[in-house]
Amino acid sequence: MAAFWPIISSDILNKWFNILVKQLAFDASSSKVRMAVVKGMKLLLTTCPRSHYVLQKALPRISDCLHDINEQVRVAFLDLLLQVKKVRTIRYFDVVPVDHLLARLEIERPNLCKKIVKLLFNSFFPLDENNQVQLERCISLVETNRNASRKLYEYGVESMPLHNAIWFMLTVLVNVKRFVSAEMAQKMSSSSDSSEIESQDDERNKENDENSQRRSKSKGLKNSNQLNSSVTRKPLESITNSSIASDVTVSVF
Repeated sequence: MAAFWPIISSDILNKWFNILVKQLAFDASSSKVRMAVVKGMKLLLTTCPRSHYVLQKALPRISDCLHDINEQVRVAFLDLLLQVKKVRTIRYFDVVPVDHLLARLEIERPNLCKKIVKLLFNSFFPLDENNQVQLERCISLVETNRNASRKLYEYGVESMPLHNAIWFMLTVLVNVKRFVSAEMAQKMSSSSDSSEIESQDDERNKENDENSQRRSKSKGLKNSNQLNSSVTRKPLESITNSSIASDVTVSVF
């Protein structure tokens, strides 16, 4: 097909690719047939640049080969993705979502994990970017899939130069220190604010208690004054009443 691609009509190519991606790539009776389809796609990709436009639409239709039950089929498909990464017109994450690759990285065997790491490493640890960008990519990877991130940095030693690894570890330590110090400062400020609020509440409570005591004392003084006034009025009334009674008796006699 690669040798005679220019003289094959588009109708025949569509028929052939429909047979490949709909039937043979998912032939449950033979894993060798499925593996042959994937290897044929890789051969066509490397030897016939004119086929890239058709493969750009055909390859996503066989993306389930990444989860094939046969290990050899998965190996062949990862080799195909590594070859896709070298082609400018096709992006590997358009063929297979990155989430699927991370899911396979989490559970695959070491030999397959190394292929997935080789495919993903530059995306999550770009060597041509600064350390801050690498740290941001690392955080996004950990948030997406924590177990896959461990596998990526475990098998990524072969793709990471020593000085880049040292600078990255220093960047992580510096940022962790900044985060911890910021958290401690925030806790200290919140505790000081709470203590100030408590002291203000205590002062307000003391003032309220003093005001209530003053009010109670003023009420007691008012009550005592009222009692004294009533006591002084009663003897006067008794005296006046007795004098009136004596005057009346004198006038009668």
